[in-house]
Amino acid sequence: MHPLSPRPARGRFTALSDPIAWVSFLTLVLIVVSGAFWLNIVGRTSTVSAQASLSVSQDAGGPAETDRTSTEPAVVVIGASISAGHAVGPGQAWPDLVQQRLAVSGAPLRVVNASIGATRLLNSYPGLPSSLSRESRDGLDVPGVRTLILTDIINDIQNTPHEYDSGKIVEGIRSFVQAAHARGDQVTILTLTPYGGFATFEVAGEACRIAVNEALRTDTLADGVVDADLALADPGQRDRIRPEYDSGDHLHPNAAGQGALAAAVMQTLAPAG
Repeated sequence: MHPLSPRPARGRFTALSDPIAWVSFLTLVLIVVSGAFWLNIVGRTSTVSAQASLSVSQDAGGPAETDRTSTEPAVVVIGASISAGHAVGPGQAWPDLVQQRLAVSGAPLRVVNASIGATRLLNSYPGLPSSLSRESRDGLDVPGVRTLILTDIINDIQNTPHEYDSGKIVEGIRSFVQAAHARGDQVTILTLTPYGGFATFEVAGEACRIAVNEALRTDTLADGVVDADLALADPGQRDRIRPEYDSGDHLHPNAAGQGALAAAVMQTLAPAG
């Protein structure tokens, strides 16, 4: 069976907490500040509320909602500002493009984009939960989930404080995959994309990025690997995004770059034969 073939929902959806309509304005402010609701402070699209059945998306036209109660087979994207569509218009982030292409192909799959800008794999910060800390809530608890797609791990390296120990990042990836496997789900991971020319680029960070990508390509860390690095990198300067794919900040891809990522992901999602 193909890893993304439909299967019955697992029935793991957690019921909503008590309504908050009675909460005073001051208490509501405290709840938001404490992180009960996560806000996408960098990206444009998907953000996921901590205790709701609907994930709130910050779109160009204002907040939108993505139904998380459907039991149709789902692929859930856990990422940051690149997969959230920072620097591109509505509907141009690669998860949006993948959903569009799946719909055209007739594949019975929905893409739930649970990306939150500026987040990392390993460490959480106020208002910025790590991928590890929110894997269950935003990924594994989504009804019908079949596969998690983990992406935007470059943030662990390029954000300050930097993580330049590739071993720690690889161990974080292992932990993420193990948690999914324990629930019977699979994980596909995108290699770390180039960031040469970005404000936080350092040689040590690039060495770490190369090491993590090498581990992803050669070790059996995940059930599938999408080589996002290969899709975006300038062949003549591998630490940089191709000029035609660069939004201008040298970290986030433009619409063409998002399209290249979508094409690479679709190659992995396409059923054999």
